[in-house]
Amino acid sequence: MIIKTNPDEYQSWLGDTSGLRPGQLDGVWFPETIEEVSRFLSECHQSRSPVTISGNGTGTTGGRVPFKGRLLATDRLNQIGPIKVTSSDEAFIRVEAGIPLRTVQDTVLAAGWLYPPDPTERNAFIGGTISTNASGARSFRFGSTRRWVESIELILPDGFPLTIRRGEHLAKNGVFSFSSGGRSFQFSIPHYSMPDIKHAAGYYVQQDMDLIDLFIGSEGTLGIITAATLRLIRKPEKFFSAILFFDEENHLLSFVDEARHLSFASDWEAGKPAATSLEFFDHQSLRFLRDKYPQTPANAAGAVYFEQECNQGNEDELLAWWFDLASQHQAMLDLSWFAQTPKEDDFFKEYRHALPALINEFLNRNRVKKISSDIAVPEESFRNMMKTYHHHLDNSPFRWVIFGHIGDCHLHMNILPHSAEEHDRGKVIYREFINAALAMGGTISAEHGVGKLKVDYLLDMYGEDGLRQMAAVKRFFDPHLILGQGTLIPERLLIS
Repeated sequence: MIIKTNPDEYQSWLGDTSGLRPGQLDGVWFPETIEEVSRFLSECHQSRSPVTISGNGTGTTGGRVPFKGRLLATDRLNQIGPIKVTSSDEAFIRVEAGIPLRTVQDTVLAAGWLYPPDPTERNAFIGGTISTNASGARSFRFGSTRRWVESIELILPDGFPLTIRRGEHLAKNGVFSFSSGGRSFQFSIPHYSMPDIKHAAGYYVQQDMDLIDLFIGSEGTLGIITAATLRLIRKPEKFFSAILFFDEENHLLSFVDEARHLSFASDWEAGKPAATSLEFFDHQSLRFLRDKYPQTPANAAGAVYFEQECNQGNEDELLAWWFDLASQHQAMLDLSWFAQTPKEDDFFKEYRHALPALINEFLNRNRVKKISSDIAVPEESFRNMMKTYHHHLDNSPFRWVIFGHIGDCHLHMNILPHSAEEHDRGKVIYREFINAALAMGGTISAEHGVGKLKVDYLLDMYGEDGLRQMAAVKRFFDPHLILGQGTLIPERLLIS
């Protein structure tokens, strides 16, 4: 195992995009085998040394930012196994936690398979995507990471190795009771209710849930995921996509409403009109993009990116159907873009992924920190949430953008203040958005997780009682509270 104790050698492992500052560390440990992870945690458990888990630093909520103790970096857990085909349309692959998502996607695609989860940040490590239950644009069609994880291998905080296979251990009446490796486990799960929408905040709970789902999305607070077996599907023959521009946001929202409903009604049956993804850019987002891509229409009030699975035989028919739907909702068809070649599709992906980078360039240039949301709400409340955004932002003094996964009623609102005063005002407005979303039955985080940055908002969502229920699960697996200190649960609720 490689160990770095000189701060000059490990600074790049201490941060993510949250802007949180790390505390004093003992060093960074780089295990190269799962056995080394087990020995390391066993030692930390005995010495009660705090441990923070580090992926590739692509997170947004400070989960990997350590405040004290030791940092365990998963970079060298980078083995990827062969694809195991189980049927004509399903296969599996085992990967260790430090493999980048990009590597998994490219490896399986080259062999004719698809790993459907597609978080925007393809450099994220697989372990990190499982720990946060990451999603992305195609979650509209394929769901989040959770749906595609067949088994996980993890090391508990005391060094005990545990492999969990989907369907192997189910809760009964809110209680898990099982044995593994000669050790017995019995504990109650929290009984708060999760919103029935895209959601990634706090421990996953359902009455008769699968044990694997407790650890997926637990953000490195219950154990260290060292490897996972992922489920694959056959690579679709082809996709086509489009970026549709609208001169009125209401027209755009009406188009999305109908596209969403028709996609669900089709149940994504082959050959039927059904979006794989539905993505939104507001007029402020287009303003950023226009600086790099001047062909972006100047008078557009917003845009929608969509993707449709197709084949050579039905592509023209499906394309005509989408063109007609866009026309019905008054899209600016003469100025909209349709991709039917790999080169055009690559440009659309570049365009869609450019926005976060352009925002970060703005922030770095102006030396300010953004205030960003990860809110999702039920479909019936989505338009009211949009009205709430506009009510607070339209006449505000700072720049802002709204973009994201509109098919899931899940958008990212970014406030871009120019000063400390504007930042303070933005935080007040952000709290208004959180309160509004929770009143509508929404979530504070649909894909990025809670980390350290949004613990107070998780408290707003579930209350002290809900977080005490989470704390009881945490203490069951981690009685010395060494893992992920400051993440998900306030310290005062863990020790009381």
